[in-house]
Amino acid sequence: MDNQWILWSSFVLFAMLLGVLAGFIPAKILSRFKPVNVLKGTIAPAAMGKTFLRNMLVVIQFVASACFIFIVASMFGQFQYMATDNTNFNRENIYNIAVSENQRLLQQDILANQHVERVGLVSTPFGGNAAQASVAKNAQSESVAASYYAANSDFIINMNLSILAGSNLISSVSDSASAFVLVNEQLLSALGLGKTQDAVGKTFMMNNKQEVTIGGVTSNFCYSNYQFTAKPLIIQYNPQQFHVLNIKTKNKVEEQRFKSEMNTIWKKYFPHTELSFSNYQKDMYERYFPGGDMNIVGTFCVVVLTIALMGLLGIVTYHNEMRTKEVGIRKVMGAPVREIIRQLSKSFIKLTLISGLISLPLGYVICYLFMKLFVYSYGVNLLLLCTLFTSIFGMALITIIYKSAHAAIANPVKSLRTE
Repeated sequence: MDNQWILWSSFVLFAMLLGVLAGFIPAKILSRFKPVNVLKGTIAPAAMGKTFLRNMLVVIQFVASACFIFIVASMFGQFQYMATDNTNFNRENIYNIAVSENQRLLQQDILANQHVERVGLVSTPFGGNAAQASVAKNAQSESVAASYYAANSDFIINMNLSILAGSNLISSVSDSASAFVLVNEQLLSALGLGKTQDAVGKTFMMNNKQEVTIGGVTSNFCYSNYQFTAKPLIIQYNPQQFHVLNIKTKNKVEEQRFKSEMNTIWKKYFPHTELSFSNYQKDMYERYFPGGDMNIVGTFCVVVLTIALMGLLGIVTYHNEMRTKEVGIRKVMGAPVREIIRQLSKSFIKLTLISGLISLPLGYVICYLFMKLFVYSYGVNLLLLCTLFTSIFGMALITIIYKSAHAAIANPVKSLRTE
């Protein structure tokens, strides 16, 4: 709540400051005019900067507006990608239930449910903070940090992880940790264990005390933070570390009904404990997509574009008023309305096209630099940038033609009487 008050107070103060400057600067300039020169007509607003200032303002406001909208669209796309990405690991039709210990009977009853396809076990789901471990090629080598997950083979299948070499984890009825582990390619690189196919069967030290054997190798997928490179990863069958039942349903199910069914099974074993149930897909979306912030930023985009269009409207209106007599003469001489509209609007249309030639490559570079902040990103969508600018150009074109048409259909008699 405090942050919202600070944010809105900043908006109000900025608007007030901008209003004061917008009134003070023109007044300051006008106050310097010499009355004799003004009365003689030697100084007029049209003489101040001629068309260069006008052209520069039109180009700058549209380049700035377009680039701002481009970067916001890219931010939206990246956050949407992180919130809905299903290429690194599967999130669809997955539900998680937190357990204090490995409950095989609970797992069996859940698996018997008509909607359930598979029940995996894991220490903590992907997408959050993983446990940390140290790994070394041998007892004499220097250790490096790695991420650690305890899981069973069904969890690996639920997540749709591709095994590049070797095999999946080997699950057993034993409560002891397996000596065979699943690792990613980054761990092989960090320990110098060779190529993917050659690494299967090799051993390394984990936590300076346990020697484990590589049973399988998976790719360097993003299991935690999209902004950073994947760390060396170890996934081990270790029942003592299982804290989450990872449930994969056969198809999409009605969440509340499925939760009720799971709660019935849960109460059979834990009548005095609340069920901790979550929709994995929704959890990941809420974690990665800042909906409230993006709504505010989206409002900024509308405001920025509105300001740019209002500025263009003012400049076009002023430009057309300065050519009122010219329009009247053209109409008296028989010029058609379409030709007058073309003459009045062509310079502004050229300026908006120039803005596009500047803003598209500049916006692409800015968006590219933003995407470089993320190791895992969906890239810069050039088609999206072109579509956005086409929309901006379309609105600007409507504004220009509207004001030009309004001037072109005016009564020529009134236009010629204009002083």
